[in-house]
Amino acid sequence: MPKKNVSIIKFGGSCLTNKETKHSYHEENINWCCDQIQYLYQQQIPTIIIHGAGSFGHFEWNEVKTLLKSEKENNHINHNILMKIVETKHAVETLNHYLIKKCLKKNIPVIGISLFAYPSIHSQEFKELILKLLSQGCVPILHGDINFQNNVHYSASQLIPFKVISGDDIIDALSFHFATSNDIIEMDYSSVQFIFVTDVYGAYLTCPSNKNDLILKDLIKEIKVGNNEKEYSIELYDRNQNTSIHTEHNSIQTTITHQHDVTGGFERKLSTALRIAAKRGHTVFIIKSSTDYLKQLSNLNETAAIPFTFIGTKIYKDICN
Repeated sequence: MPKKNVSIIKFGGSCLTNKETKHSYHEENINWCCDQIQYLYQQQIPTIIIHGAGSFGHFEWNEVKTLLKSEKENNHINHNILMKIVETKHAVETLNHYLIKKCLKKNIPVIGISLFAYPSIHSQEFKELILKLLSQGCVPILHGDINFQNNVHYSASQLIPFKVISGDDIIDALSFHFATSNDIIEMDYSSVQFIFVTDVYGAYLTCPSNKNDLILKDLIKEIKVGNNEKEYSIELYDRNQNTSIHTEHNSIQTTITHQHDVTGGFERKLSTALRIAAKRGHTVFIIKSSTDYLKQLSNLNETAAIPFTFIGTKIYKDICN
């Protein structure tokens, strides 16, 4: 029996929710995401899902940050702060449970994993849990979460026992666990691909004014990285001929942000994707939700050329570097 690719997919919070409106689901995109997960499961493609919190959790954690800044007594969490931390935890779980419920209705054996009391997402224990679930045919669903730890530095002078672990932190940790070809062979998989699903068509040099329009101006087709994620060259789409042009850049200006985002927004996603390619050697794709690209990419070996029309951003390591 041929070995399968592993698909590790991060659905952005801005894809699953209306991020500017507190606790607001984006039903159309959520249904699309569940359809994609169902397709991957039916194709027997081992899949790990991570999702952001979007409008579930960011609002509450912003209030935590505000209260902590006004708290004069160091290393002390008063009742108001504790309640907002608990509300943050409840909010992120609400979105996770909603997505799981939708998947269960499609007969997909999804397993939600909370990171609240997990010692480390970089631990061997965490890796083994994920692999055991995959081996049983389950689809793990992880999410941006609150993690309970001792003495987490919130600022230079404050220590609190709670830490935010973002979806980008999780996908970065998974790329660490699947870092080498030996790891992949040992796990009995052919390759691993990482896909970020967002509310835009990919990474842009300059953010489009309307993220819902297909705008090729400044849309990055490929980013080729070296051994350092800060060293790369890019290839842009040619908006006039739907082809590509090559250019050298040492910085990409990404300012796609939301007022209540507490985990770094698109800039954080891009830096994570660059690190996965540079440090771990994996190919990463950034695609828009509600397109056919996720299904098409799922059957593609991570080193293969893309044999279909593709509008999105591919990030990969220069093997000659």
